[in-house]
Amino acid sequence: VAVAISGFFATKLGALGFEDADALAPLAFALVATTVVIHGFTVTKVAEKLGLVSSEKPGVLIVGASKWTAALAKALQELNIPVLVADRSWRRLKPFRLQETPTYYGEILSEAAEHRVDLDRFGYIVAATENDAYNALICTDFGPEFGRNNVFQLGRTDDGGDDPRALPPTIGGRMLFQSGASYYNLERRIRDGWVFTRTKLSAEYTFEDYLETRAEGAELLTDIKADGTLTFSTIAARPKGKPGDILLSFAPEKAGTEESERRKAEKRERRSDTDKQADA
Repeated sequence: VAVAISGFFATKLGALGFEDADALAPLAFALVATTVVIHGFTVTKVAEKLGLVSSEKPGVLIVGASKWTAALAKALQELNIPVLVADRSWRRLKPFRLQETPTYYGEILSEAAEHRVDLDRFGYIVAATENDAYNALICTDFGPEFGRNNVFQLGRTDDGGDDPRALPPTIGGRMLFQSGASYYNLERRIRDGWVFTRTKLSAEYTFEDYLETRAEGAELLTDIKADGTLTFSTIAARPKGKPGDILLSFAPEKAGTEESERRKAEKRERRSDTDKQADA
């Protein structure tokens, strides 16, 4: 507005005989550029001084109460990551209340939720209901607020193929897991005894070691950085963990643990043999 008005008045003042009128527009441009640069470098510090910047780790908003989301919420809470589970069923939210997971009872897309849920606490959203269309609606609605790269949903039960009535693949969020596991697939795995496991990476135990030693069938869900940021594994991309990161995976409980430990032991033995040969 300032630049537009100054350009208009510069023309009028020049016509009236003011010699310095031509300098008005460049001065307005310089003023705008200077203020933008100053604000750009100082706004974060000023916001921190005023207490307007959250110091908490970015949390995860989970939409849909199920056995799988209950296990996911508990695993995230154990890693000190803020979690909120929203569902329209009071009965489905009972297990979450029992495990002391924060919940929101109601429609997350409603006007009431806008006033009652502090979305600034969350950096990611996981739409995990049994309704693929509703999951897509959640991600589409919250996409502009959370960022398109931070809205996720479970794999669709039916990709639609050539069905013109199916949901377009461009609508919705990013599909969790490289396998694109659906709601019913994950619920079946939970009933079969699958659990969430944590793996801490280090200089001695790298991401490549994790891939070699993880249990058969185990799927990486997210890579948790030291600062609390999360990088989720999707159909399109998989995070590459670095030393100091924590990997959260979904894997079979007993068989997975035994197989993982066996592979880790073999890895340590091979590394020990290599070190001995190097010393020799």
